[in-house]
Amino acid sequence: MIRALLVALVIAAPSLLIPGASASAREVSAIIGLIAGAFVMFEYGAPNPGLVDFRFAPPYNRARFAVFSAALLLLTFYARALAGVDSFSPELARLALRLGALLDFPLSPVRLAVELLADPAAPRQAEALRGAAALGFVTGVIGAAFFGALLWIFPWPMERETFNLWFNMPTLETAYGRDLERRLLRLSVLVTLAGLAAPYLMLIVASKAGGLLDPAALREPLALVWAAALWGAAPPLTVLRGAIILKIALLVRRARE
Repeated sequence: MIRALLVALVIAAPSLLIPGASASAREVSAIIGLIAGAFVMFEYGAPNPGLVDFRFAPPYNRARFAVFSAALLLLTFYARALAGVDSFSPELARLALRLGALLDFPLSPVRLAVELLADPAAPRQAEALRGAAALGFVTGVIGAAFFGALLWIFPWPMERETFNLWFNMPTLETAYGRDLERRLLRLSVLVTLAGLAAPYLMLIVASKAGGLLDPAALREPLALVWAAALWGAAPPLTVLRGAIILKIALLVRRARE
């Protein structure tokens, strides 16, 4: 119940905290938050495995939620800083703009985000986008690296003797012995490569798409916050998943030997 409540609150927070958010945006955020909260409640309340991986191997999913929540909330207060609402937010805005300047170099995903999504005729919007992209990306990378190091250094899964791979990875095809190890190693490599390529691929897709993915929508603070949070946190967390699967593969090899 607490998990579901936290998920619903985090999803609804940006629309409630960002000034100027429309009533319809708040209603949609509340509905999505309730749906996500209900999914989490039923998923974690079910005795059998469902769609969420590593449900019985904390704190991996808690770490993922913490990283995404941190990125989303920091970007929310960054949007409030740009609107001049809070007294402490200007410090966060200056930090985001400083990070944007540091990450504005060739082949940087932050520079690519500005080049593909910002309006050249609106330099202030480009600056806001650069700061949001940098803040979301740095938060995702630092958070994923921190929790990844903890999960690798400390004995995770904590109950290795009773760890059930099929309960924690229900979508993984059944295999045994060396086949299972090879499948996990292959999956780890694919997931890691996908996470490394995702910041660039997401930007290319967004720049070519229309409708909800139209870059012009990023002029709205709420859309900018959600886009930067998803873009900044999802790729590092995908790399974290690849690292975790690699550790499971090594544990399978050790158990087999």
